[in-house]
Amino acid sequence: MGHLIARTQEDALLESEEKYRLSVENANDAIFVAQDDVIKYANPSTLRITGYSGEELTQIPFVKLIHPDDRDMVFGRYIRGLKSERVTSNYSFRSINKTGEELWLQINSVLISWEGKPAILNFVRDTSAEKRLEAQLMDIRKMEALGTLAGGIAHDFNNLLTGIMGNLDLAEAAAPQPIRAVLAQAQKASERAAGLVSQLLAFSRKKAVEIQPTNLCQ
Repeated sequence: MGHLIARTQEDALLESEEKYRLSVENANDAIFVAQDDVIKYANPSTLRITGYSGEELTQIPFVKLIHPDDRDMVFGRYIRGLKSERVTSNYSFRSINKTGEELWLQINSVLISWEGKPAILNFVRDTSAEKRLEAQLMDIRKMEALGTLAGGIAHDFNNLLTGIMGNLDLAEAAAPQPIRAVLAQAQKASERAAGLVSQLLAFSRKKAVEIQPTNLCQ
């Protein structure tokens, strides 16, 4: 009976290990073991994200996969993790794959024993697409803020121009002929400035865009 129980437990353990192996091998996220400053084990997603083969990863220091500006942070946390020191294990950093492409990665690490020695088991997700989307949204917000600022300035400037152009009309009507020519030039300049204000208002979406035909031969 004891032999049968032991056999059943062994079969259950083997089945559990097989399920774990299949989960790791088919995971969308990178899962790898870092030890002795290299990657000792890497699942297929790790190879896909880094662009390196499993053999290559065992032969190059893993810090070479990290963006130079983030190497001290990542390697420092790796060393402190091996010493069982309390350290933030879930964070983002930049990586450089084999082709030189910069990637944003989200990592979660845990201390384990691998082949009888301390090692770091890492779960890594490629968040580059999300980071690019965040950057695009930030650019959109900046453009919206710029448009609001431009609209406010344009409204204020338009009010000033209205007063200037009105006074120019009065002055031109009362001035002698030689002065009128000068005032007419000032009026034309004011009208051009008003056109620029209109463009600023259109840019800031504070005014409907007026589409007019243009003679390209002029």
